[in-house]
Amino acid sequence: MGEKEKFSPALLKIEEEIIQFLSNSPLFFTKDQFINQIRSYFITRKKLTQKKLQKITKLSPGKISQVLKTLIKWRLIEKTDVSSMGEYTYSMESIDKALINYFNILTEEMEKFVRPLEELKNKLDNSGDKIKNLRGYDKINYLLPLFLDAIKVNIEIMEEFKIKP
Repeated sequence: MGEKEKFSPALLKIEEEIIQFLSNSPLFFTKDQFINQIRSYFITRKKLTQKKLQKITKLSPGKISQVLKTLIKWRLIEKTDVSSMGEYTYSMESIDKALINYFNILTEEMEKFVRPLEELKNKLDNSGDKIKNLRGYDKINYLLPLFLDAIKVNIEIMEEFKIKP
């Protein structure tokens, strides 16, 4: 019996609403809608195989495989079982741990911006009168340090919650 047959239509409708909410939530949002969707199914179902994901998402095996690799790399899910036929079961054992790991990934991405933003700030500071009169200079000169400080504070906060693999 397939995964969808195990749930009543009313429950499937509620699950779909939850998936839509989680997929569009700023807390979980990534540029890749398929990552958002599949990650959301792991939140609602905890354990899934690639076959089950194909049935419920209608995505190709290749796309599902690609997303699963990303979710494993981000430590949001892990391979937890293999059947006698060689089919893997993937699990999100702890939503809390997965969420913290996701924020760790975001923090690592933010860290990549610190040096280029600091270099840009130094160029602005050292530009003298050459560009200070250009339209937009004051706004950029005001916002750049704020943005840089916000990134640094976020990095410090996330370091407190970092879970080592």
